[in-house]
Amino acid sequence: MFSFLNLLSQGLGYFGFINIGSRGNRVLNQIYTTAGILGDLYLFYAGSRFIINGFIIHGVLLVVASVALVYFLYINFYYYFLKREAPFDVSPVIEKKLGLKQFNEEATHSLTHLQNLHQRDDRDAVHEIRQSIPAHLITTQQTRRNLQALVQDLIKGDHLNTDYAGLSYHQIFKRLKQDHHRPVYAIGAGALVPFYQLRHIDNEWRVFAGNDKFHARYVGKIARIGLQPIQEVNQHAHSWVPVLTSVILVGGPYQMMGRSRVYQHHQPYRLQVNVRFERPQF
Repeated sequence: MFSFLNLLSQGLGYFGFINIGSRGNRVLNQIYTTAGILGDLYLFYAGSRFIINGFIIHGVLLVVASVALVYFLYINFYYYFLKREAPFDVSPVIEKKLGLKQFNEEATHSLTHLQNLHQRDDRDAVHEIRQSIPAHLITTQQTRRNLQALVQDLIKGDHLNTDYAGLSYHQIFKRLKQDHHRPVYAIGAGALVPFYQLRHIDNEWRVFAGNDKFHARYVGKIARIGLQPIQEVNQHAHSWVPVLTSVILVGGPYQMMGRSRVYQHHQPYRLQVNVRFERPQF
């Protein structure tokens, strides 16, 4: 069943070529839910056949799994088809326990804050970032060196602050006491790189970033956009081409809670790259 859903997900990845927003996400999830119902029925049928043919343990496990999946399909059906929360929905409790709701709120706040740091009062730009598709970036030893140089350029150009947003040790200690598992980064949730550009070179989509156009450095090439390998993107380049919507620097020094005090660690800097698809200009 899961292999089937994975194949379906890859096939529907072509919908990423069209920016259809939240309505498109609902349609895709309706398709996934319908496919899940069909897959669950097959899982139940397979389990029943195992039991009939004498493979009791395997059959019972499959039947139990299919029954358990019915609950999640029931929640999805209410949410994506009836547009309301299902009775006896425990997902909000799970979301709260895992901290997913707070994480999403902080991510949304971070995007707005990044715009304010660069004095950009542009609501369309924030919406553009939210509606974009994450891309997987491949780096080499050279591009990683370029990224380190980019970080130094951003610091010198006052585009990057590494002072933990001005928080004192006591404030960081208090925050980490409330949540031991969430580190506090010196650069915050992330820093939007001032200039970024995607160039099509030797059949590769290469990302350049810097303080400005004249100091942009090659920081990596895109290997995948959403679920689509870059080879598939190239095959459809005559109809749709990727365009960068944001390049955000994350990682670096951070602080975590130990047994009795705060400890500082360091994580390699990396880039989060987001794109959207547009029709090529001829």
